[in-house]
Amino acid sequence: MGCIVADPRVLELVTEIRDLYQRQCALADQMRVQIDAQAERVKVSSRARAAPGYPELERFDSIYDAHEMYRKAREHPPIRFRAGVLYVLTVAAILVTCTGIVLRTGSATLSLAGTLSMAVFMWWVQYRCLQPRIQRWLREELVRRKVPICVICGYDLRGQTTSRCPECGTSSPLAGAGPFRRSYEVSQPRPYG
Repeated sequence: MGCIVADPRVLELVTEIRDLYQRQCALADQMRVQIDAQAERVKVSSRARAAPGYPELERFDSIYDAHEMYRKAREHPPIRFRAGVLYVLTVAAILVTCTGIVLRTGSATLSLAGTLSMAVFMWWVQYRCLQPRIQRWLREELVRRKVPICVICGYDLRGQTTSRCPECGTSSPLAGAGPFRRSYEVSQPRPYG
């Protein structure tokens, strides 16, 4: 077998093409690292922040996902029904307060103040009545997504070696399961209350 003698211009072109290819690969690697770093910054900046009373929202992948899950929790039929009942009670309480003050005192100013205070109080009652149910729904959704969290109290169960939540003592299927070797679906949610 003999050596193939090539034209020096061809060898020069092949060498130049090889060098260009290697530089292009190096630039592509640098761009990939920059894009990955930018994507990580965007992901971190778009993570959900804890809404007051709903720390579970931080555990979702993005702020958009957290808002969507919160919206779905509010639209969950039992929660929606309770919200409707509380809304009707709020309107009735405001009307009774307004009418009672006007009939007793004859003053529209006192009626406005009483109505506003009753509205604020009833809003607070609505929030306090619905918050535990929404939290429970969000925790169940996190468990469906295999996030280690206690459905009852919201305790972070990462790294647990026992099958019980150390905070509330509830048996948890994700505690002690290691790095999520078994799947878990919330098959029968416990009644709210």
